Amino acid sequence: MTHQNSLCWLSLFTGLIIATDVGTGSLVAAESSGPQYIERTVMRPQMMTETKMCTVTEYRNETRQREYTVYKRVAETSARSCNVTVMVPEQRTRVEKYTVMRPVTRTVTQAYKVQVPVWQNVTQSYTVQVPQTEVRQTYRTTCRKVPVTVMKTVCRDAGCWVNQMTQVPSCDPCGRAVMRTVCKPVYVPKTITEQIPVTSFKVEQVQVPCQYKVTVCKPEVRTRTVRVCNYRTETRQRNIQVCETECVPMTRQVNYTCMVPQKQQRSYNVTTYRMIPEKRVETYKVCVPHQVQKPVQTQVCKMVPQTIRIPVCKPCCDPCDACDSCSL
Repeated sequence: MTHQNSLCWLSLFTGLIIATDVGTGSLVAAESSGPQYIERTVMRPQMMTETKMCTVTEYRNETRQREYTVYKRVAETSARSCNVTVMVPEQRTRVEKYTVMRPVTRTVTQAYKVQVPVWQNVTQSYTVQVPQTEVRQTYRTTCRKVPVTVMKTVCRDAGCWVNQMTQVPSCDPCGRAVMRTVCKPVYVPKTITEQIPVTSFKVEQVQVPCQYKVTVCKPEVRTRTVRVCNYRTETRQRNIQVCETECVPMTRQVNYTCMVPQKQQRSYNVTTYRMIPEKRVETYKVCVPHQVQKPVQTQVCKMVPQTIRIPVCKPCCDPCDACDSCSL
């Protein structure tokens, strides 16, 4: 058993609390008057901000020069000549033959046919519808009331009044209560069921013979004389003027223009280009990286001491090395 455990058990039996002095680390005895605690210093993590010098890469612009070659195009013109063939217009004359259509009129006898109407009387048969009146027999439906007698079951009351002797209380001349007999009429009901004839009327349909007149049309063949027009064909002649055309050959002179090839010498200029190199200097800027030291704010986790209070072990604990409360 450790020294602290021995002090703990000593405090249990003596009624004193042995506490640790935070400043000196020594144990202090206190009188037990309730829950007792001891103070301990523990280390807890805490985030803090610190300034550190870090190496940072920065860029700066630097002006530099470089030489490059450009090519300049120079035009050179020279005179040249060549033989060309051109088409020159030339006026010429030629004789053309052509045909003219000339109209010629003459008289011609022409036969033609005509339709001549011919009227004649013809007997014709035809049919007409002659109206006639006929009497016909038919039946019509009528409604009439027919008496019907049926037996109906009814109930009636056949009761009577009967005198019934009843004892009723009364007072005698001396004022005493006595019972006396009185006659009281009582109605005795009696229900009788009997069959009685009941007559009612029923509507029924009856077929009644009747006559009616109708007008019908009957065909009748008759004859009549009508005028009929027929046509016959007759051939006749007539003189008509006919215009015909005939072809007459003729000639004429026509002036025309034709293109005649002709050789000529033509001068022209030819332009050629020559590339001349030229040196030039160009100024340009570049970004050059360099390292510098700069302060940077960073978060750092540090262990900070903190004082806490821990309750001392209770008397119920067993004095053993494995007890957590005693090991305090």
